[in-house]
Amino acid sequence: MKLKSYNQNVEKMMPEWNKKLEQLSNEVISYEEQMNKLQDEKKSIEMDLQQRGISIDKVNELYIKRDQLSKSIEIISNKIDDLKEKLSGRSFDLEKNFDNLENLTNQYNEITNKFNYYYYQQIQQNQQQDQQQQEEEEEEEEEHQLIPQFGLKLDENIKTTNERRQFTRDEIFLNINVKQERQNLLNFRNELDHQILNDRSQAMKFNEKCDIEQDKIKDQQSIIEELKIQDSLMKRKSDDLKQTIFQIQNEFNSQIESLDQQIRETKSNIQSDILQLERKLRDVNLNKSLIQEQLIGKRQKIDEDVINLTSFILKFKTNIQEKLINIADIVQDQLKKEQQQQQQQQASQQLE
Repeated sequence: MKLKSYNQNVEKMMPEWNKKLEQLSNEVISYEEQMNKLQDEKKSIEMDLQQRGISIDKVNELYIKRDQLSKSIEIISNKIDDLKEKLSGRSFDLEKNFDNLENLTNQYNEITNKFNYYYYQQIQQNQQQDQQQQEEEEEEEEEHQLIPQFGLKLDENIKTTNERRQFTRDEIFLNINVKQERQNLLNFRNELDHQILNDRSQAMKFNEKCDIEQDKIKDQQSIIEELKIQDSLMKRKSDDLKQTIFQIQNEFNSQIESLDQQIRETKSNIQSDILQLERKLRDVNLNKSLIQEQLIGKRQKIDEDVINLTSFILKFKTNIQEKLINIADIVQDQLKKEQQQQQQQQASQQLE
């Protein structure tokens, strides 16, 4: 029963699904049309900005560089803060066994290896930024010399020695003095702080450049809005002129129709007159020759009148067409003058 009721409900809802599918398909089509329109507007705006000397790619590139620098600075700061917390929270207890000390030393060496790698990466970035300078090779050599080499090596003989005494921290390690290692770390921290300050100053410069570019884009957008307003005004004027021309054409067409009606009436009158004359000719057979001559004269006169009237109508139509052409030329000249005036005003505004 449940399955049957469910099937019935589904069958009832199927017409609504079709309607909804049609509605969704129509909405998708409308959205695609809107997207195409927006793409066209975007392309036109990009072309306008490129003609004015502004590149969207450069602006986007500046944004990307700014975000990358901000992220790298944040990562550097977080890593340094984490490492400072680790180093400040660690206390070396020389009374612990050798294994714990070895683990601690290994951890320290791993951390310092990360320091070395990160510092080397920062130097590589600085070298890429300074490639355009003349003293590039000398600076690269000096910076490579600044790469510190941290790390401690335990004296394994301490593990097997029979001496029962407390070893000093300098006796535990073979390769370096702990005090000297600490001094190296302090120097390295100072170098990192200096690098962070430089990165922050560069990020501020990039932010300033991005703000300047954003202001330029806003100015260009305001100009585009003004141009759109002017374009809409021009379209309104053009529509008004088209409406006026359409009204004039309608008036001329009505006049032509009235003249055509008059011509038709004249022709019908002429035909009626001819019929009357023919009837009179049949009635007056005795004066046939005289009446025929009169009819011939009247026919010639009527033909001349028809020819004159037809030529007059043709001339009138020609004059109307010439006037329409002149009016269209005047309208086009007026539109061109107004467009030139607006372009001159825009040029003067841009110069100001």
